[in-house]
Amino acid sequence: MLVVGLVRASDMPGGRGPVVEVLATREIEDCRQHNELLVPTVLAVVAEAGVQLDDVAGVVVGCGPGPFTGLRVGMASAMALADALGVECVGVRSLDAIAVDALRGVPDVVDARSVLVVTDARRREGYWARYECGGGVPRLVEGPEVSPPAEIVGDVDVLCVPDGAWEQKVGARGRVVVGRPSASALAELAVGGVTVDVVPLYLRRPDAQVPKAMR
Repeated sequence: MLVVGLVRASDMPGGRGPVVEVLATREIEDCRQHNELLVPTVLAVVAEAGVQLDDVAGVVVGCGPGPFTGLRVGMASAMALADALGVECVGVRSLDAIAVDALRGVPDVVDARSVLVVTDARRREGYWARYECGGGVPRLVEGPEVSPPAEIVGDVDVLCVPDGAWEQKVGARGRVVVGRPSASALAELAVGGVTVDVVPLYLRRPDAQVPKAMR
């Protein structure tokens, strides 16, 4: 899935952290057209927000884990855009952003202490990471890793999965929410300093391999 958003960040009164306002966002489910759709989607989001590209003060990109082609296209485009605009490009783990949104999805679970985020890694495997929570802020304690669903185990307060079918696939148990990364969560983490190097988290070798005759 391709997520493109434009947000405005400002500090809360009293130094209580950043406020992120989503100006425009779009999601594209067709993973096979990321390369063709990414730049037009960025331009459409900027136009919808009523600003110019020159107004952009920074670029945030999800660093995965994810499939080889999707990460490569998204991250290369983000770095090229930041370079062209003369602004900084920072990375955020995509699973971290999903964890932030997972806690928002269960506002009544105010005492949630643990979150497990699982996404579809294909090849009958899932990417996953485990978080501890304090004050509604997830802190990574294990992962990211890639494993068969049945090997993703443990009891947690919140179990975030890509769709309802994954609830039965994984060995872990908890209050189930369906989650995906959002532009607001990525920006919130970036503004709050929860960033990583702009390096793709592949976690395994790409599907495409060099033919033996060419090695």
